[in-house]
Amino acid sequence: MDTAGYTELIDRFQEFYREYYRHEIGELAQRYPNDQKSLYVDWKELQQFDPDLADDYRTKPEQVQEYAEEALRLYELPVEVSLGQAHVRIRNLPNTEPIRNLRHEHHGNLIAIQGTVRGATDVRPKVIEAAFECQRCGTLTRIPQVHGEFQEPHECQGCERQGPFRLNTNQSQFIDGQQLRIQESYAGLRGGEDPQYVDVYIEDDIAGAVTAGEQVTVNGILKLDQQSDGRQRSSRFDLYIDGLSLEAGTDAYAEVTLSDDTREKIVSQSAEPDIYEQLIDSIAPSVHDNETIKLGILLQLFGGIDKEFPDGARSRGNIHMLLVGPSNGTVDRLVERGASVAPRAVSISGTETTAAGLTAAATPSSDAPGDDPWTLKAGAMVMADHGLLGLHEAGALSNDALAALGRTMDAQEVQVSKASQTQSLRANTAVLAAGTPSSGGFDQYQPLRQQIGLTPELVSQFDLVFTITDDDVDDADVADHLIDVARAAEGAIGMEHEHGTPPKPKSETASFPAPDEFAPPVGGELLRQYAVFARQHCFPAITDAAKERLTEFYVQVRKEQSDEPGPLAVTEQTLESLIRLTEASARVRLADMAEKADAERAIEVMEASLEDTGAVIDSGELDAEKIVSGEVEDASDEELVLSMIKELETSDQGANPEKLLTAGIEAGLSKAEVKQALKNVKQRGKAYEPNEGELRST
Repeated sequence: MDTAGYTELIDRFQEFYREYYRHEIGELAQRYPNDQKSLYVDWKELQQFDPDLADDYRTKPEQVQEYAEEALRLYELPVEVSLGQAHVRIRNLPNTEPIRNLRHEHHGNLIAIQGTVRGATDVRPKVIEAAFECQRCGTLTRIPQVHGEFQEPHECQGCERQGPFRLNTNQSQFIDGQQLRIQESYAGLRGGEDPQYVDVYIEDDIAGAVTAGEQVTVNGILKLDQQSDGRQRSSRFDLYIDGLSLEAGTDAYAEVTLSDDTREKIVSQSAEPDIYEQLIDSIAPSVHDNETIKLGILLQLFGGIDKEFPDGARSRGNIHMLLVGPSNGTVDRLVERGASVAPRAVSISGTETTAAGLTAAATPSSDAPGDDPWTLKAGAMVMADHGLLGLHEAGALSNDALAALGRTMDAQEVQVSKASQTQSLRANTAVLAAGTPSSGGFDQYQPLRQQIGLTPELVSQFDLVFTITDDDVDDADVADHLIDVARAAEGAIGMEHEHGTPPKPKSETASFPAPDEFAPPVGGELLRQYAVFARQHCFPAITDAAKERLTEFYVQVRKEQSDEPGPLAVTEQTLESLIRLTEASARVRLADMAEKADAERAIEVMEASLEDTGAVIDSGELDAEKIVSGEVEDASDEELVLSMIKELETSDQGANPEKLLTAGIEAGLSKAEVKQALKNVKQRGKAYEPNEGELRST
């Protein structure tokens, strides 16, 4: 561009500053350079002032950025201040580009991306003008460092010899630099997709502004970096962004958009008398029955209210749930579907996750800009902040990972140590976990921790624990439901492809169920928006009637426990869980008060959880009420079988069930009598199976 055009653009920016940013530049002049180094410019205001100039900023950002900053340096100030190194940082671009859609066509353009900070290096100095001192004559030669590779002088400007040179750090100019790794949101991913990321380089006053786990919008210039193995360059290039400005996410749910029409629809739907039934039926409709568990997942999506008490103590609002049952079955489908409708969700498996992958880690990094020694990497709990962690195979986690999970579930934050410093990362995350019993199916007469490998301390962090067994399931109902779900899907596919014509009504095509028969009453996207709207705008208070009902239930259960100690302790922590569930129930109605009906709904879910796991205790004792129907009919058979177990077991090995059966038959019992007697002694807690195929007396 010629000098006239250069001058014209600078004048145009100065006119823009005088019209829109006179006050802001005055404040910058007073605060520069110690307290403020940048002028933040709203792109939409620039477009309003000069649409062509705003468009040029997006298509030729490096050139226009230079003009914008030169205009700021030349701006007439009311005080004697030089803004020689001040930055102009553009923000509020009209749209954001999905990270996975970044292509070479965006190269050199000013773009905006949204995502979560997956990793962040330490902030380290970066030289922008290196001063080299000639070791022969002492002359200083200054070399601007404008590209990634370090540039050195070819010859001395004094003696004109080719060195040697020494970098004089006192005479060189430095700014702070940092590298961020921005990962796209999980909310927009289709099934099975891994989130993609892009690296962002930021400098000076915005370095260190965000940390791992934070939601952020980055405005910057997309650039290309040629790949190489250190010796030979490749024809392939990596994408990265030179960050011009950061907009830290004040909205935890920025990826969930709510139009005015959607808001009106949510408010209207919340007043419908069957709203709970609609939403429960929208949680994993392909899973048969389990309405109470689905209600628990629904309340988990809406959550309770985070609280801080006058003494500084905090109480989380997130609701944690543990589902126990066979792997790859109903339990995992419920976890998967629960995560699919959460406002933000990360799904992981305990078989593939470490403590650091679950929480966060500060690791040495050799490939960071300037060889920064540390990179802070956010784990799954941090990445799911203000959302849900779907955890499969929870019992497969290592002891360190289990301990880290328990701490994070309680504190809702992660503490990461770097050298001698500790940094806190937000992990305001609900956990929906699946535990698989080692025997394949849940045994209500065995301690829970022995079956799924979770410590009592970790299990106590869950507000609700449910077990899923085949004991009370009608196999015909299950088969009928699952087959009809499959037939409905088959029918939808068949109608879509039948001679290339649109789907036809059921009665005109085939005998399969209507394709939408198992469609959720409230779609996944709307349910996600519903939960976000409730979390952002609804903070119900518990009424006196709800308080009285919760108190009545708590006192009653505590009394029953003191009269006849049960295996599952009911403590103040249980009451806190009831409060969260009650608040969540009120949020479903978008109510500002949690009524008695909400307390009843919370009690319904809690009672189901307590009854579901009430026979389990780490000591192996059983709740008497749980085994009334299994009272021993023939005590002599029971005593005989128990004595045989004691005779067959050794200090190293339990009794073999097959040998026990043979011994019982030899003693005059039938095969059925031996099995019934064995069942009775296990129910009474006199014998147990520490491992499959092994019996021991207590």
